[in-house]
Amino acid sequence: MKINHYLKATTLEEAYATLQSNLQSQIIAGGAWMKLSVKKLDTLISLDDLHLDEIKEVDNHIVIGSMVTLHQMESSALILSVSGGIIKQTIEQIMGIALRNIATIGGSIVSKFGFSDILPVLMLLNPTLVFYKYGEILLNDYLSSSDIKRDILVNIKIPKSSHSCYFKKVKITALDFAILNVAISKQDGKYSIVIGSRPGNAVFATDAMSLLNNSKTVTPELIEEVAVACSNECSFSSNVRATKEYRKHLAYVYTKRGIKEVQNF
Repeated sequence: MKINHYLKATTLEEAYATLQSNLQSQIIAGGAWMKLSVKKLDTLISLDDLHLDEIKEVDNHIVIGSMVTLHQMESSALILSVSGGIIKQTIEQIMGIALRNIATIGGSIVSKFGFSDILPVLMLLNPTLVFYKYGEILLNDYLSSSDIKRDILVNIKIPKSSHSCYFKKVKITALDFAILNVAISKQDGKYSIVIGSRPGNAVFATDAMSLLNNSKTVTPELIEEVAVACSNECSFSSNVRATKEYRKHLAYVYTKRGIKEVQNF
């Protein structure tokens, strides 16, 4: 990887202006996966001195600076208080602690990685993202939009909630990428189901969710029908970790288990 210049920004405006000045300028964030996507940069921009590495409670939200590392999040009592600690449970499964000490929540969100473990759970919680110029946008709107380009994510606002949540990461070893991720939540009687690492970007199983949410009673027969619908509507493909058939079967199995778990919350 070749980098011509390195800027340790002293203000957000300086970082933003530099980012706009050259298409080959980029925010470093944690830099955990940068070598996988970038071979040459003119200016690498650091946000380390901008105090974006704090987690605090503001009104009814947990506000997380974009430079907060994943390990900071898994160690935070405030993060543990969100939806029964589902974020902490998820982050603990992301490879090793050395990587979690580097990777930031901002980089994990902005990169929109298809292999992300944290995005499926965040999609259930749908936090508000605050960008320097664009302003506020819900995470799920951001993930489906291409409008925000070359802006700086400042912080993430997660509403304090009482979601009942389930997350399953299927992997070969503790330090491996996921073969499949399944995230399910229940709030105010409504269920959400997200399937990630298909491999590909995480998606809501909308047909399966409709079946579940339009039924007055959740029976074993309905759970079976929903699990089948989920495995059928989500597309899967094969890679070196697993075949698409195996991923489809995993989606069926863990959707059933997840619904039962959040149902009994």
